[in-house]
Amino acid sequence: MEFSNLNNNEFWKKVRECDDYQFLREELTALYKKNCTGELSLLTYSDYCIFFETGSRKEYEEGYFLRRRRLDILAVLCKIYPDNEPYFKQLENTIWAVLDEYSWALPAHVPDRNSYVPEFIDLFAAETGYCLSEMKSMFSGRLSPLMVSRITFELDRRIIKSFYAGRYWWESFPNNWAAVCAGSVGITFLYERPELFYAVKPRIDGAMKTFLSSYKSDGVCREGLGYWNYGFGYFCYYAAHLRTFSDGTDNLLALPQVKTIAKFQQQMFLKGSVTVSFADGSDNSSYILGLTHFLKAEFGDDFIIPKKVNHSILDTCGRSGAFSFSFLFYNKKLISGESAGSCLFADSAWFTMRNKTYAFAAKGGTNDEPHNHNDLGSFILADESGQLVCDLGCGEYTRQYFEPDTRYSILCNSSLGHGVPIIGGEAQREGAEFFAALCKTENGICIDLTHAYQTDAIKHIKRRFGFSENAVTLNDALVKMGMTDAFDDSKADFSGMAELDDGNSLCISRVLHKTFIAVDERGTKAGAATVVEMTEGAAYMPEQPKEVILDRPFVYMLVDCENGNAPIFIGVTASVR
Repeated sequence: MEFSNLNNNEFWKKVRECDDYQFLREELTALYKKNCTGELSLLTYSDYCIFFETGSRKEYEEGYFLRRRRLDILAVLCKIYPDNEPYFKQLENTIWAVLDEYSWALPAHVPDRNSYVPEFIDLFAAETGYCLSEMKSMFSGRLSPLMVSRITFELDRRIIKSFYAGRYWWESFPNNWAAVCAGSVGITFLYERPELFYAVKPRIDGAMKTFLSSYKSDGVCREGLGYWNYGFGYFCYYAAHLRTFSDGTDNLLALPQVKTIAKFQQQMFLKGSVTVSFADGSDNSSYILGLTHFLKAEFGDDFIIPKKVNHSILDTCGRSGAFSFSFLFYNKKLISGESAGSCLFADSAWFTMRNKTYAFAAKGGTNDEPHNHNDLGSFILADESGQLVCDLGCGEYTRQYFEPDTRYSILCNSSLGHGVPIIGGEAQREGAEFFAALCKTENGICIDLTHAYQTDAIKHIKRRFGFSENAVTLNDALVKMGMTDAFDDSKADFSGMAELDDGNSLCISRVLHKTFIAVDERGTKAGAATVVEMTEGAAYMPEQPKEVILDRPFVYMLVDCENGNAPIFIGVTASVR
């Protein structure tokens, strides 16, 4: 079954010795040096209170998440190198420290700073339950009776009994919380109290149904790619555990919507690791190795592993599901690929497009979405080097970042932080009544922003983007029309243009033609261009070419020397590749 390798010594021996896993071992060693060589972080009362006093989260969370990363790293190291006692001692001490924490929930998530809340289940309390229940299973027979009883006690009071005690708001909240919390709680029950699992399964199923409802039929995660990794990732971790537990009879991954959601990731990589950063996303992302390989094995050719993209096996928060999956489901034989062409997500009003040179993304939708930014009509232009026309993506998470009264005063969440119009001095407003439709046109896309603003200054406003397709090659057509000699280097005569010293003659190698026409409410625009390329010598170089070394940023100009040396184009190159 899918998780039998967790306690399969032969599997971990393979990870330890097989060349296929060498890069994973190297990454694991690097992660150990970075996270596990210092003293265990302290979680002080003062750090816990900083969030309530200032809204800052980092002081407490840095130490909190370092402990989770240590748990994951040390657990896998102990499976790969079972005879290394120092690793196991470190693992025991880290588990003990986590068991001693006042609460597994973050200060930013507790309902009341003055209430006793060790049993409150937030995202990270649920994840901790998943992590410790899995590790208890992984090291059954090796952990001391005291450690086992302590883990059992804390899981029972903080997760099992707390979930039994009453419903949580996130069970019916359509975003990543439903999947992460319910999925982690469900896995904890499967490991700890399988005999009670079916008593809580209807609530877990309900939360998963709620989570899936946050996705429209096009599979877009409107919270951004990072939250697809997070929420949908935990949906998959739970679904895989459930399928194993039920011997394949209960398979959430077979739901039709799931395959569509899974394919969202491949459309968000624009060029290499450059990603769509709408909502609280990032402009440069890696894919989660284990989750991606798991989905590739699940959905075959319909799912694409992004090509020329970095992977990750452990994120900043130390999420154990993603980490264990990276070792359990890694498959060297899986081949990566690239998403090509354009994709219109009609229900969510998102659009992506790629060609050989650049990639483009644009966004409509509403200003009442999970992790909302007031960014209707925003767009991204990117090449391999990164976003050229940028979307700021996610800001620093603080209390102010999520409070309605202050959220849109933060630049990256407001219209001022996005490439969208300001109409009559008015920026876009938050709320479902502010929306923008996006549709394809003959030459590109159109975003209707008429209803994105609360102002009488406009009657209609539309943002149009046109894309030029590859030019048509006219060689064959011209030959058929009788123009044959010009393409034949033995017959062509362009001696009036240039004399070649090597005795070769000029001939036409290629004729390219492009046309463009756009028709809208303002009229018609049209243009055409023809390029005639000639074989070697068409751009005849002098015998002693001048050498120009461009090894630093520079300014360049095109100048009309015949009409007063007027500059007709000027540009700046900030970096040289």
